[in-house]
Amino acid sequence: MPNFYNSNPITLDTDMASGWRAAQTLNTKQWGIRVAKIVVTSNGAAGAVATGTILVVDPNDTGTVPLLTIQIPTTAAGTPFLPIVLDWTASMATWRDFKVTGLHTTTTKMQIWYRA
Repeated sequence: MPNFYNSNPITLDTDMASGWRAAQTLNTKQWGIRVAKIVVTSNGAAGAVATGTILVVDPNDTGTVPLLTIQIPTTAAGTPFLPIVLDWTASMATWRDFKVTGLHTTTTKMQIWYRA
């Protein structure tokens, strides 16, 4: 399944080559988004994932601290991966742009709910 940049939630199942602002086509003058909720789930067969790190970075400022780092833990054979839910509805994070990496190596997918 390909990444869907023009939906809410934004659905990502592969690493992003460029920032979201360049990939989405809803609003060419999009200033950024206020992230309300993120859910990370398995994208593998039988719910399996690989240990690793998902990074959300600002593609225009890659030398700084990541916007978000999510550690994906090891799951035992036959044990399904429990979704990771980050709910910021009460105090939304603001991202002017973002790029996500680590989805491919961890066999995960991410959904990002936001408000413009």
